[in-house]
Amino acid sequence: AAAAAAAITTGEAAVEGSVDSVETEEKALEDDEAPASEQRPRKKKEAQNLALTPEELQAFNEKQNMKGIVYISRLPPFLKPLKLRHLLQRYGKLGRVYCQAEDSNVRKRRVKTGGNKKINYTEAWVEFEDKRIAKRVASALNSSPMEPKKGDFYHDDLWAMKYLPKFKWHHLTERMAYEKAVREQKLRNEMLQVRRETDFFVEQVGKSKAAAAMQERRAKKGAPQAEAKALPRQRKAIVPAEDVAAVSSGGSSKRKKQ
Repeated sequence: AAAAAAAITTGEAAVEGSVDSVETEEKALEDDEAPASEQRPRKKKEAQNLALTPEELQAFNEKQNMKGIVYISRLPPFLKPLKLRHLLQRYGKLGRVYCQAEDSNVRKRRVKTGGNKKINYTEAWVEFEDKRIAKRVASALNSSPMEPKKGDFYHDDLWAMKYLPKFKWHHLTERMAYEKAVREQKLRNEMLQVRRETDFFVEQVGKSKAAAAMQERRAKKGAPQAEAKALPRQRKAIVPAEDVAAVSSGGSSKRKKQ
């Protein structure tokens, strides 16, 4: 009997729960179907204000001015950015690291001749959180082995780095954006030049086909392909009879004197 009573109570609770869920769904549907003026106001998360106060902006600028950039003009073959960060983070706290990949045409030629398919990096820029540390690291590590132990992989490679005074990360991003824009403009100009040459070639081919068709039609009609231009007729000089007689008499007199 107790078990039956417990089952009945649980069944009633389940029925009440289902009824409550149905009522909440009906209320939600009514709210959605109601006009905008009668809908219940819903709570929305307030968007965070991303604007910086003057104090925060000043602190941010001071933090950016404290950072220093070190330029590495040469990287060993297939040295990845993660390995470069691992080699330099022992000397100071690092920020961002950017490695310039090699030209895609160089990589294609290397792969075509059976070389390594990995991406090779040629130069890098490393950001230190403290520019004083960046300056000391650049002066101390320049022309020194990249790894101190003889058994290390990059022991025989030397650092080629230089500290860039008054150079910040946004200068690098601006330079990369400018170089990208220059490449795109150059590619666009080359495509326009190729299009002009193609259009000129197609136009000349059309003209040659039209000339060949014209000559073929003339040959079918029996007309000569190249007609000689008729020269203008030269008019005969009209000389009076008296002048002719005088000339003839003068000539005969001269002959008699001789």
